Amino acid sequence: MHPASAMVACLAVSFLTTHPAFGQEVQLTRRTADPYGSPRPAAGAEHVPVRTSVWFELELHDAEPSDRILTDSVTLDLQPENGSARPILLAGRRFAAGARGWLRTGSSKSGGVMVYLDPGFSLQPATTYTAHVAAVSLEGAHLSAKAGTWSFTTEAETAEHVVRVQLDVNNKPIRWQGGFFTGICNVVFCTDSEAFGPLYRMMRESHAEHPRAWRFQRDIWLTANDDWKPDWAAFMDPRWPNIVRERETRRITSIEQRQDGVLLKVENVFGCEQYGVAPDRPLSADYQVGFEVLVADGASDARSKVLAVDDKAGTLLIAPLAMPKGGWNVEYKLPPQDDPHAPGRFAARGAYLRRFNPPGEPVYFWARLDKEFDLAHRAGGRRLAVNFVEAPSDLSLTGRPYTRPKDYVQWHAVVRTMTRHLIERYGDAALDFSWSVFNEPDLVGDYWRFHWDEVQRFYDYTTDAVLRAFEDHGYDSDRVKVGGWELGAIFGTNLRLREILAHCSPRARAEGAAELNAAFADTRLDGKRSRRVEQLCRAHNGEGSPCDFVSIHTYNRSDLAAAKLIRAKEMALEADEVFYRDLWINSHESCPNWSPPPDQAAADSYLGDGYFPSWCFDVAHRQLLQAAADPHYAFGESVVTIWPPPADFSGINTLVRR
Repeated sequence: MHPASAMVACLAVSFLTTHPAFGQEVQLTRRTADPYGSPRPAAGAEHVPVRTSVWFELELHDAEPSDRILTDSVTLDLQPENGSARPILLAGRRFAAGARGWLRTGSSKSGGVMVYLDPGFSLQPATTYTAHVAAVSLEGAHLSAKAGTWSFTTEAETAEHVVRVQLDVNNKPIRWQGGFFTGICNVVFCTDSEAFGPLYRMMRESHAEHPRAWRFQRDIWLTANDDWKPDWAAFMDPRWPNIVRERETRRITSIEQRQDGVLLKVENVFGCEQYGVAPDRPLSADYQVGFEVLVADGASDARSKVLAVDDKAGTLLIAPLAMPKGGWNVEYKLPPQDDPHAPGRFAARGAYLRRFNPPGEPVYFWARLDKEFDLAHRAGGRRLAVNFVEAPSDLSLTGRPYTRPKDYVQWHAVVRTMTRHLIERYGDAALDFSWSVFNEPDLVGDYWRFHWDEVQRFYDYTTDAVLRAFEDHGYDSDRVKVGGWELGAIFGTNLRLREILAHCSPRARAEGAAELNAAFADTRLDGKRSRRVEQLCRAHNGEGSPCDFVSIHTYNRSDLAAAKLIRAKEMALEADEVFYRDLWINSHESCPNWSPPPDQAAADSYLGDGYFPSWCFDVAHRQLLQAAADPHYAFGESVVTIWPPPADFSGINTLVRR
């Protein structure tokens, strides 16, 4: 017997002799295309290209945790109406002659499989095809013939179609302020230059023929944090160091409950030298009896007071501290070696001791910031959207991410210092940057863990600090574009903008909107505020906050994406038509789908002849139609979100390919 035949025979025997538990079955994942779905071509799809590839996912239903779909068992054939079935994928992970593709374990559920196939031939035009998939699991669960079958219809034969366009030259042209899909949103900070370098170089090369392409970039998580969610590690490396820490912060190596209090054994923060912090700094220089301190490990936090400090032993005795369930997590792993493509070394996780009241002294690791923005701005030639998302861990209320600062005056000084650094490094070009605040605070619990009124306070202090930094360098702060909010806007056109718009306007009112500008009301900032905020608030009894743009994230169909942007401007004009007359409505995160599958066609859709260009065109077209009807809507800029890793489209939508 031929070895391959023997293998197939063995597989067949093994598939037939296993017996699944009651209720276990293999299922074909059926997810409506929006625009990417499964299977593809979709069930009932029409006008499918004759050279289509095939994508589908399989998953287990009511299976044991140890069960999994056997990739060797997965098969696919395509059968035209009134014709014979043609095999594409055979048992044993073998492709039919001319076909190619891949099978990978993993899907939306454990034990699943993802399959991408190129049949290697053209289907018949204007023909209905039925796809048949078969598969079994290790424990004997089967994909039934009915569940593994779906049909689609191919396109008609290629023909020329004449498209007539009438242009009325008497119509007044639309003067759009901004641009459509002018750049990218990079969802990581501290970019791995080895991974992103080739992408950025190709984007720069495109400027020879397309000088206005990819000229804008937003990087999320400018200030970074010690404690990312574990499931974010795939695209947010938790080892990246914060730009700013406090000089006094220590890592806790042990926590001992005693009758007279809690004894903390501490050591230097790994990599403290990167911030200019001397590793032999005595504890007593940073902590004194009576100081309020914060203990936090990324999952829990608690405050206490210092009772005693022992420099020689490297310990602090603090007042009794509540123990979290499961105890404090004091362990962390050091990075194994220096990464030449990273701007520093940092160990994630672990427990930290931080000063709370009085707060500590901010110190900076400028190399981290400079490496990132030099790559995008100096090497890539792109304007920057500088994004202050939250208070970094050392400065935050809880020592954890997604929350407000423990001290707003300290935060104001930090933002002012960081903005000054960027102005001094990039000069007049910084006037063309967008200075954005937040990332999706409307997704409360995910990106903002505090009250909504604190969103408004955080915005006031942050924007005022940015504006003051420009004034410190002699610039007219009226030329500086501040705004942001960066709403996730996952509920369609139901945008959480009303309170924000009412707060920034010096005249509008809305329930939940803070009336006063928090930075203007804080007497500790007397003499430190920006002229722009001073003039606005003094003219309106302390009300108003500068807002030049609002950013709405659009991971939607083109019609809904445009509708969200149009609705945002409509809400602004309803709130205060005068103040928001020239308000830009931006989208600093945008593409057809927030979570595209690893289907090669999803990547191909971003090519020049794919789905993405038509999506972009339709979004822009709808916005332009609205602007033609009302010029108030002719302000805004959008960018495209890219997902790492970006090497030659392995990141799905990196926009350039050789």
